[in-house]
Amino acid sequence: MKPVMQTFFGDKEGNCFSACIASLLEVEIDELKIPAALPDWYEIAQEVLKKHGYTMLQVILENNKAPDGLDVYFIATGYTNRYDGKVLHSVIYRGNILTHDPLPNGNGIKAIENAIFLLPLAD
Repeated sequence: MKPVMQTFFGDKEGNCFSACIASLLEVEIDELKIPAALPDWYEIAQEVLKKHGYTMLQVILENNKAPDGLDVYFIATGYTNRYDGKVLHSVIYRGNILTHDPLPNGNGIKAIENAIFLLPLAD
């Protein structure tokens, strides 16, 4: 995982999710155009990931925590402490430890609402 910072900000224009994907794939954020604010963001993200040889699996974690012993990076989404806690934000966790917030001076999320794991596609 190579930390990449987001380059656009706000609940509509922000690219924290793209920054998390770029961090996990270790690519430049400009290679990823995933408009997370659009209703079909999931399908768009899957198409972008496919070009890089990956797919994603979105899961709800029991008690908003990763299972004990989980030692992989994943994208965690949840409500931020900014904007009165009404805006979703994406960060990277490894197990239950926040390892990267792509927002400069970011302080993570209140709780993990869901987790997105990147999985390599078969050749």
